[in-house]
Amino acid sequence: MSARMLQTTLSVYFEAKRLMFQRVPEFRLLDVGPLKCFHDHPGWPEVDAFYAADVDSAEVVAAVHQYMPDPCHMITVFTSEPESEREAYEALGYRAIGQGQQFMSRALRADEIVTHSSVLRVETQEQMAFINRPSVYMDESQLNDGVFRCYYLEQDGLPVCRGRSVTTSRAALYVAGLDTLPDYRRRGLAGRVMRRMHSDAAERGNNLSVLCSSPSGLGLYLKLGYESLATMQAFVPIE
Repeated sequence: MSARMLQTTLSVYFEAKRLMFQRVPEFRLLDVGPLKCFHDHPGWPEVDAFYAADVDSAEVVAAVHQYMPDPCHMITVFTSEPESEREAYEALGYRAIGQGQQFMSRALRADEIVTHSSVLRVETQEQMAFINRPSVYMDESQLNDGVFRCYYLEQDGLPVCRGRSVTTSRAALYVAGLDTLPDYRRRGLAGRVMRRMHSDAAERGNNLSVLCSSPSGLGLYLKLGYESLATMQAFVPIE
């Protein structure tokens, strides 16, 4: 794991989150000592979510305790040694949850730009209403936003695969979501949506893409050329 590359991509991640929720009054992106903290992240059960990279576990927990977080909080560590981190945090009163996401990136190239794609970008009210079935995927404030973009594939009258991205000031893209309806998985649809995202981002002069992958999505992103920079291991207080 390159420390310099990790710091670069983390800057993209945190800026993208700030842009995504800048209109949410309760949301805050805070500096807590050497940590970053999301306060009241929409849709998350944790009130305070702390993030640490290249910080000793004891220093992390000390900074968290000094902040005096809500009892419902979480610490996520970007690490190349998740097993070692689990042992360290358990000794400090935290337990690991989940299998750990992969924090990934890949370069974007001009030769990825395509002039035609069956993947559509949401640009109208009608398209927005269409992709918000069966669940809301974007709101009107994001429509035709130069920073926030949504894409979809239509089959059988349904938005069978949806994706969204955030463009940051660092000439970098953050993939903020990608999902395919269960009956349409394993048909290569997600890869097509990702390639349209890459193409649009490269055309706008971006040279980097960053994302967080669940274990189930890892194979797709590796196939698309992403490299894992760190494991995102989450911890919550031991009750």
